[in-house]
Amino acid sequence: VDLGWDVAARGSRVYLAQGASGLGVYEVNGQGQPTRVRTVRPGGVVRSVAVHGDLLATAQVSGQVKLYRVGSAEQEVATIASTGPVERVRFVGGQLWVLRKNGQGAEVYSVAEPTVPVRLGSIGTGARESFREVWMGARRYTYQGHEVTVEAVVGALP
Repeated sequence: VDLGWDVAARGSRVYLAQGASGLGVYEVNGQGQPTRVRTVRPGGVVRSVAVHGDLLATAQVSGQVKLYRVGSAEQEVATIASTGPVERVRFVGGQLWVLRKNGQGAEVYSVAEPTVPVRLGSIGTGARESFREVWMGARRYTYQGHEVTVEAVVGALP
């Protein structure tokens, strides 16, 4: 597999944030071997990726977050302009959390209707710590009984 800054998975599909190269989309076979399917180019430097159900989010360093419906292909449904450069995106239930660069807070969006994301508010103190404790490090995915471990070597938060 190619190198990337962040990784997310849905079933046998793995998404890899690959900076200026875009978003790598891979299919993992029954033996846990990935094959590149395509590259999505949302524009800018793709820093982070998250997936929840059939919704995928990519974050560009510049602060732009794009939402996609996933299936056989990725279909862009909305763009969010964050209040500053973005470090990470993660889904928490039906909400999308956007961590700003250097841990300078996080924005929280409702994505219940993905074509019209709604900003619910922001988190100041402790935003970086929440991301570090909950969403960094190695991630394990299981596909048809085969466990795939992806080491998220994504520039650990200090």
